[in-house]
Amino acid sequence: MGGQSFNPSAKSHRGVLEQVLQEEEKDIEAEYRGSLAHILNAAAAAEAPKDKESEESESVDSDAPEGVNPAVDRRKKLTKSQRNKKVVGKANRDFQEQMKQQKKVARQYDNIGVLIGEDAKATKKEEERIRKRQEETIREKRRQEDEGVVSKPVNTGRFKYKMRKTDF
Repeated sequence: MGGQSFNPSAKSHRGVLEQVLQEEEKDIEAEYRGSLAHILNAAAAAEAPKDKESEESESVDSDAPEGVNPAVDRRKKLTKSQRNKKVVGKANRDFQEQMKQQKKVARQYDNIGVLIGEDAKATKKEEERIRKRQEETIREKRRQEDEGVVSKPVNTGRFKYKMRKTDF
């Protein structure tokens, strides 16, 4: 099956995912157990009595002095001119999009006469087709009456007439 794609069923896919999750949970548990033992050993060592000098040196060793904000990464920050260009570019894109919409509406408005003409032609053709079909139906009924294939129509309802075939 080299080079072919394989789409497993949802059930088998779910089964594989569950299996992978179980393996990951086992790995995480193994790591956690090891780290838990390490933490317990560190906590036991921390409970040992310390002298005052080591406590003072630990509190003073912090990298940043108190009351000073940490350094900010300015590489991702845009300059004022870049921000202005971005705003102007967005305004230009919005204006261009608005102009496209206006042109589209204007073209549709210009073509409305053509569309109305096409609709009128289509409506005339449809009416002509219906009229021809009705005339043909009337001619066929008259022919059948004249030849004696059917007798005169009988009234089967308020507006319905049905042609009856004559029995031979």
